[in-house]
Amino acid sequence: MSLTIDMEDERLDSFILIFKERSSLETWKSHIQSLVTMYQQQGLQATQQQQQIQQQQTQQPQQLRGPELEEFGGSQKAMRMLSGSTGSTTVSTVDSILQSSARSTMSSNTSHGSGSMRMGLQNQHNKLSTLDEDEEMSRYSSPQPLVTPHMSAGPSNSLRPLPHPALDLILVISIPPPNATPSTAALKLRLVRTSLDFIVASLGTRDRLSLVTFEVGVGGKVRKTPFLGVGKTQSRARLMKFVDEIGKREDGTEDEFLTRSSQEDKTDVVTAVNHALDIVLQRKSKNPISGMVLVSDTAETTRRAQMDLVLARAEAANIPIHSFGYGRSHDPASLWLMSNHTMGTYTFVRDWYDLKDCLAGCIGGMMSIGLLNMKMHIKIVDGQRFRIRKISGGPSAILSSDGRDVDVDIGEVRYGERKEMLIELELDNTDAIRSGGFRAAGQRALSATDQFHQSMGLDALSMSDSPDLADGMMDGMIDEVPVFEVDGSFFDPAAAKNISRLGHPVLLTVTLLPNSGNPQRPPSNSASDPVIVRRRMELLASDMITRALVLVTRKNFAQAQKLLSETRRILHTVLQNITQSLPTPQPGRESGTTRNRKELLTLSAVRVLQAMLQDMQLLCEALDDNVDLFIHDQRNFGAQQAMVLRDQKSWSGRSAIERLFWTIDNSIELVSRSTDWVARE
Repeated sequence: MSLTIDMEDERLDSFILIFKERSSLETWKSHIQSLVTMYQQQGLQATQQQQQIQQQQTQQPQQLRGPELEEFGGSQKAMRMLSGSTGSTTVSTVDSILQSSARSTMSSNTSHGSGSMRMGLQNQHNKLSTLDEDEEMSRYSSPQPLVTPHMSAGPSNSLRPLPHPALDLILVISIPPPNATPSTAALKLRLVRTSLDFIVASLGTRDRLSLVTFEVGVGGKVRKTPFLGVGKTQSRARLMKFVDEIGKREDGTEDEFLTRSSQEDKTDVVTAVNHALDIVLQRKSKNPISGMVLVSDTAETTRRAQMDLVLARAEAANIPIHSFGYGRSHDPASLWLMSNHTMGTYTFVRDWYDLKDCLAGCIGGMMSIGLLNMKMHIKIVDGQRFRIRKISGGPSAILSSDGRDVDVDIGEVRYGERKEMLIELELDNTDAIRSGGFRAAGQRALSATDQFHQSMGLDALSMSDSPDLADGMMDGMIDEVPVFEVDGSFFDPAAAKNISRLGHPVLLTVTLLPNSGNPQRPPSNSASDPVIVRRRMELLASDMITRALVLVTRKNFAQAQKLLSETRRILHTVLQNITQSLPTPQPGRESGTTRNRKELLTLSAVRVLQAMLQDMQLLCEALDDNVDLFIHDQRNFGAQQAMVLRDQKSWSGRSAIERLFWTIDNSIELVSRSTDWVARE
């Protein structure tokens, strides 16, 4: 229900008109298109007049010639600006996975006019539509996000909530205890209230919200609400009352939200999460999407027995816990455990004022969920030749003992999100070699994996060390060999339907070329696909950062520094190797216009490696400078970056790595609205 107007004015890229009724939208669209057509005709007439003036000027002496419009960006551009011609009009539509193959941000385009207008429309469509199979080429290179974010000179308080499936959201937030420093407590309470005000205003009418606040320490108070419908007047009033009373001390009146507990019991993060899980497990009905957000600034540690209990309850509730470490003094261990165990995320909020934006990014990610309970099944088709050795890079996978079947539980999939897994296969072609009658005397026997790697040029071994697989066997092979097929099942929350299998399972095949009689060219060392190289380096960096942080926790700082330095050296070496495969830029060549597909993929891999090296440099320097500061600051930052690289998911664009994976539609939009939000006094 919106019109996006793409402008040619350099001061304003685009603006969005939002409507409540379809009839008003169609009326505005028709008027805008008629204005565009009229101004284009006027612009054409003005261009013809300008050409006549230029012809007259060419007949005048050189010293009498006036300034040309080329000085202002060209006559065509100047005339379009003077005539007020706009670029394009797009109509955004919202649909579910089952109702349409388009995403929630796919746009239907309307265009009338010249070729330049259609080009502007295509550019706007690229911003809003889903990425194709070659999305890797523009994923890291394009500075534009997947959707046009909210841009406004005024506050975003009056904007309608983003369209999304109904959501059950529970927020667990720690607040300063009574013995906290008054100035620090007042600032934190103000930021928490502002964040909660924004979240309540951003939720839809069908969404339900539960709030839990807790004070850490002996006798710390826990206040909570049940799931309350944001669209109901009385429930919304109760939520706002809860927010208004956060941090207020007892004045003799009874607090309806206070949880009764013993004054001798100690309140910590696990206590608060247990209260939140009580609300989740006791609900009579639920919305299609559920999520828990935990915000903690406490430095208190938790006992292992308590943690085991809360992890078991969280697994029973089947709800992801997205944790936010607030400030540099918090203890991240419990947050890491709960987020990892429930397939959630951990975000380090170093700057206090970033809390609202980070929460907006996470909740916007929940609003972008398009699939739930996504399960993927991989089945080997040719079980005589191929078997799966290993699955890495994704969620937990169950591999059968014979290597022919793999089940992967992916869980939630969001619009704009990408999940990449590496599947290592083993090729057994000993029967084909034996039938060809080829076995050189004295030649060492290679494993099936080594033979496959050498035949595909995936390693640096010379061809003289490997058997000539093309001799006498290629002629008898078919042109295309099926390897494995991928099927899946999921739940579509927008349509409230379960899908047990894909309409068209994906089939991976290997094409075998017949022997042409020409000598084979030796494989180059850079034959590996840059996408695979990039993903391997992402997983390597994530694993090594995690290992280094474990060493830091055990006070083994020298070994942690060595591990980070060695990982940085490997990344730098890989970066140099893949950069050498890029052609040398020629003088006068325009960047980005004549790049082929592999060059673009290589450039995207280069950008990722550079971002990882940048963060590795920060971690190494911080560990060298001050170990104590590293434990309270950079350790949390490193844990966040390791999770982002592993899960390929981010809620903000504060660092280089986060910006690479901040691609989820409503997350970008809601953070933009959070920036323009005006807090109440």
